[in-house]
Amino acid sequence: MVWAHMCYRCRLTDLLARLLAGPDGQIPEHIRPLADALIAMPRPSAGSAWIRRNPAAQQLLRGLANGQVGTTHAALDALPASRTVEYVRGLLVAHGCLPPRDPHLATFERWLAAKLAQLDDPQQRQLIERFARWHLLPSLDPSRDHDR
Repeated sequence: MVWAHMCYRCRLTDLLARLLAGPDGQIPEHIRPLADALIAMPRPSAGSAWIRRNPAAQQLLRGLANGQVGTTHAALDALPASRTVEYVRGLLVAHGCLPPRDPHLATFERWLAAKLAQLDDPQQRQLIERFARWHLLPSLDPSRDHDR
C-alpha cells in the first residue's frame, strides 16, 4: 500500500507488521502487547517517525520478534547500552512483556560486574565483591537474601 494515502495509525501498523511479523505474517505472542500498545499510542505519527528514523530501534524490534534478542532483562543487558535499548525495555515492562525490576539496582549490578572484571588481583576482586554483596547490595535491595 502507498504510504502517502494512509493515515499515520495505518502507517505505523504497516511498519510494525513489516518489522515484527514472522514468516506466517503474525506478530509473535511474546511481543504482541508491545505492538498493540504502539499501534494504539495517542500520537501514531511520533511512533512511526521514531521507528523509521532510528535504525537501532528497527534492529532491536526485529531481533525481539525473530528471537535473536531474547525477551528478558538479561538479553537486553547483554546488548550495548543505549537510550533505545532502555526505552524499548521500558515499553516491554509497561506492557507486560517483561517483569518490572529496579533500574537503579540493575545499573549498579552491571557497573559492579564491569569493575570487578577490571581487577587483576583475585584477592582484591574477592574482597570488593564480598563488600558489595554483604554491605552495599542489601542496603540497595532490602529483599536480597543476606545468607548467600
